[in-house]
Amino acid sequence: MAERLRGEKETLGLYLTGHPLDEYVDELERLVPLRIAALRAAREAQRLVGLVVGTRTMKTRRGDTMCFITLDDRSGRIEVAVFAELYREHREKLARDAILVVEGQVSEDDYSGGLKMRADVVHTLAEARRAALKSLVLELRGDRIDPAGATQLADILAPYRHGSCPLRLRYRRAGAMGEIALPPDWALNPEDELLHRLRDNFGRDSLQLNY
Repeated sequence: MAERLRGEKETLGLYLTGHPLDEYVDELERLVPLRIAALRAAREAQRLVGLVVGTRTMKTRRGDTMCFITLDDRSGRIEVAVFAELYREHREKLARDAILVVEGQVSEDDYSGGLKMRADVVHTLAEARRAALKSLVLELRGDRIDPAGATQLADILAPYRHGSCPLRLRYRRAGAMGEIALPPDWALNPEDELLHRLRDNFGRDSLQLNY
């Protein structure tokens, strides 16, 4: 799906057959369940996830640069103000088509009649996942794994080892199932590329992300 959507955006300038967040629907229901359409003005911080569909910068009265990003999660859109200090820290992340998890205060926007947010925290989806994920379970089916497959698995995992997310392997075949926790040096950095490769090689239903 991700490759198809990228191709549509590069060719047509828009996403035609889906939304980049569609790929993460199940995960986001647990990681960031609040949708933009459900936001309400409140003093307490709220957390949301969205695709960056617009960015603009401006100079403050002090001469610092701040940024406004527009986030879209398919339920709605909201403009998020990222003030100078936070902008300096995260400016590389604030790019069009990035998926960001943002936390901050939501208030009424007198200009648009809708809502706006002032960001206090900005994370990429991978950063938010890394901070919240308690463990990753990979299910290996007897009809999908052999000695060559085990070597392939080790090769896939190698660049992402020595992370913070514990890995468990669940082996299943007809009439039997077992699960083991791998040693700490097999803990992973749960980057998107790793999750994609595991699903491509061992099945779309092979991964369980425990939050």
